[in-house]
Amino acid sequence: MSTEKRAWKALIEMGALPADYYYLPSKHEANYYSKALQQARQSSSGHSIHEGCQGDVQKVPIQSAKEVLETREATDWIVDQFIPRARLTLLAGASGSGKSSLLYGVAEAVSNGSDFMGQLATKKGKVCFIQSDESPENAADKLKVMGVKSEFHLITDWTSFDKDRLTALQEQGHYDLIVLDSLTTLLGAGRPNGPSMNDAEFGFDLYPLNQWASQNRVAMVISAHLRKQSKDSTTNAITLD
Repeated sequence: MSTEKRAWKALIEMGALPADYYYLPSKHEANYYSKALQQARQSSSGHSIHEGCQGDVQKVPIQSAKEVLETREATDWIVDQFIPRARLTLLAGASGSGKSSLLYGVAEAVSNGSDFMGQLATKKGKVCFIQSDESPENAADKLKVMGVKSEFHLITDWTSFDKDRLTALQEQGHYDLIVLDSLTTLLGAGRPNGPSMNDAEFGFDLYPLNQWASQNRVAMVISAHLRKQSKDSTTNAITLD
C-alpha cells in the first residue's frame, strides 16, 4: 500500500474524513492525503497515531449512546427551528434565488431580537456577516432596498476562508451568530489551489468549521450555490453523484 493510501486510511480512522470517502488518484499525485494527515495530527489533542507500531496499544475512550444522551444540552435556538447555537448550518440554493437577502433578514432579526419573517422567534445577539460574494456597494444597495436598519457587523474584504482570522474575529467580537456568504467563494473560487466544486474535499473545511462553531458556542450559517440543472436533464432526482 502506498504512503498516500495509508494516509487516506488514517484520516478516515481519525474521523477527519467520512467513512465512505473516496480515494482520489488526482490528490495522490500532489501528496494531498499525507499533508492533510500531518495537519490533522497537529490539530488533534496531542495524541499521535503510530502506524504499524507493535506493542504500543493506546486505550481508546468509549462512551455509550446513553451517556452521550445524558450529557446532551438542550438545543439553543438562535432562530427557532432554523439556526441553532454551536452548530454550522448550510443554506444551499440556486444562484439568484435570494439566499443573501434571506440571510440579511436573519442578521437583522437576530440583531433586533425580532421574529424572522414575522414567523420564527429569535434570540437577540451580536451578529457578524462576512460577505464575499458582493462588493460593499452591492451590499449597501441591497440593504437599502430591504430597509435594513440594524447595526450588525458587515465584512466585505474576505476573498478566501481564514480560520485563524475567524478565531481572532470571534475573540474580539464575541458574536452569537456568524454568517458566511458564500461557501462557493470562500472555499472554492478564492482558492486557486483548493478543491473544485466537484470535489468532496470541501469537507476538510466544513467538518472542522462545524467543530469550531461547537467549541466557540456560536451559531454559524454558510450559503452555497447549487448548480443549475442541465437543459437536457430529464429528472429532478437527487443522487449520490
